[in-house]
Amino acid sequence: MEAIIYVRWSNDEQSKGHSQERQLSMCREHARCRGWSILDEVIEDGQSAFTGGHLKSGKLGNLQRDFESDRYPDGIILLVERLDRLSREAPGQFFLWLSAMTAKGVTIATVDGARTYSGTLDMPAIIEVIVKASLANEESMAKSSRVASAWAGKRARLAAGDRRALTTRVPAWLTVTDDRTISVQPERAAIVKRIFEETVQGIGKHTIARSLNQDRIPTFGRSTAWHASYIQKILSSPAVIGEFQPGVKPRGAQRQTVDLPIQNYYPAVIDADLYARARISMQSRSRKSQGRGRRIANLFSGLGRCHTCEGKMTLRSKGMRILADGSTCYEDYLVCDNMQRGIIRENGKKCPNNVKYNYAIIENAVLDAILEDAVDDTHFADGSLAHQLSIEKAKLLLILERLEKKAKSTLDLLGEDDDDEYTKSVYREVRSEQKTIRLEIDHLSERITEAKGRVSPEEHTARIISLRAAMLSNDEDERFHARSTVRIAISELIREMRFHRKGPRVGLMLLNGARNITFTADVGRMTLDIAPAEINIPEPGLSDRQVRGRDRVLKSNLSRRRSESGSI
Repeated sequence: MEAIIYVRWSNDEQSKGHSQERQLSMCREHARCRGWSILDEVIEDGQSAFTGGHLKSGKLGNLQRDFESDRYPDGIILLVERLDRLSREAPGQFFLWLSAMTAKGVTIATVDGARTYSGTLDMPAIIEVIVKASLANEESMAKSSRVASAWAGKRARLAAGDRRALTTRVPAWLTVTDDRTISVQPERAAIVKRIFEETVQGIGKHTIARSLNQDRIPTFGRSTAWHASYIQKILSSPAVIGEFQPGVKPRGAQRQTVDLPIQNYYPAVIDADLYARARISMQSRSRKSQGRGRRIANLFSGLGRCHTCEGKMTLRSKGMRILADGSTCYEDYLVCDNMQRGIIRENGKKCPNNVKYNYAIIENAVLDAILEDAVDDTHFADGSLAHQLSIEKAKLLLILERLEKKAKSTLDLLGEDDDDEYTKSVYREVRSEQKTIRLEIDHLSERITEAKGRVSPEEHTARIISLRAAMLSNDEDERFHARSTVRIAISELIREMRFHRKGPRVGLMLLNGARNITFTADVGRMTLDIAPAEINIPEPGLSDRQVRGRDRVLKSNLSRRRSESGSI
């Protein structure tokens, strides 16, 4: 008979030990003594049998599909150390699985007790399987409960102000001392700060990784080189500003966050303002506005839409051309991507918008129209008092973002017809906190303006002229930095650009709703629409369920106020 050995363990700690060697050696010896030839050895590394992950996405699931597809018509032996290597789920669930496998001609064999299960199981075998499965399941549940209880206690200790490390596992730029305090590794912290500063400058993660490798900067882990994925991991980590996000991780399941992040758990290695500006820079680059190399060819990528078919506008370049006066220019055009690729729309037709919009004209027209509004003092920030106030403001904005998530999750708890007063009260408290923080943010914004000193219109115009000149500089670094600054600034102001076939015209819709702008794309002539844009989405992203829950809370608030005032 032929046998397949199946070996499994559920966590990294077991993989560092001798679990694999022990299981393999015992199964091989068991097969040798019975004259079974080993057809294959399947190693399941780090998969939990408590949640069924090894069946859903693991190698045992692949074996199951092989058995069900009659890959072994003459029968096969599935050999394991113990039954709990196959499952730690509920006994009834495991029994149904085992019965289905034996019905397909599979013989389940265990080294423990030298037992085999095949064909239709008799009553003693059924009882034996259910008892062993029950013991394994209860053991896993007990372990899970103990671990959850231990971590709940640790989180409570944190909430009480104890900042000793919960675990020795900390971000790579930190270390845990013998007395469980967390300290910074200065050399690595400086690298983290460099990564964020270069991100704010508009440099992408691939370029940052390449730069670190070229400068021979040591990596934080076992890898011999920096990779863009690790740069992204650092940029996404709230630990850089000292935040720790409590969570739970049921055995074999994904980690789930618990409540709001705890501030000041880790030593911060950058300030909240730098963290916030890096996030803005990354969000603008997610629109693929980086362009080719260090040129940042298209400041508007991701913003442009064809008015005819709703397709995106993409940059098409014919390269550099030498003009009659000896100067050079790029022949760049924005075109409808659907038209360019011949996409057939739902109406069965191709997009007829074959206009090539001259990029240089559009860029100049847009910058003439909005650059003085888009680029403000924050884009010329220094290390003064205003910068410190900006750090405080950035921290409050992060708290406000967390509270918004908590408000939405609270709305999810409100059912369609329930009367959960506790959940409603939590929602009201969160909204009250948000209102208070928004007032603090408004106050800080005023202080920042005062601290920086409002420059005169003439001085601001001079700054804009200097910035636009730098965008055309022969110095690559100066040009790149200027275009990066402008790209981020306009992405914070423009909501969408509409490219109309007739005219041809381009319309700008601004995020602040102050005005819309339309200009003719061939000569750059602008007309301003000073009527407010119709943008009124106070709570974007709420699902229908959340909206209904919010409305019930608001309704109950109104009823309560009427009752308190004696109104009917």
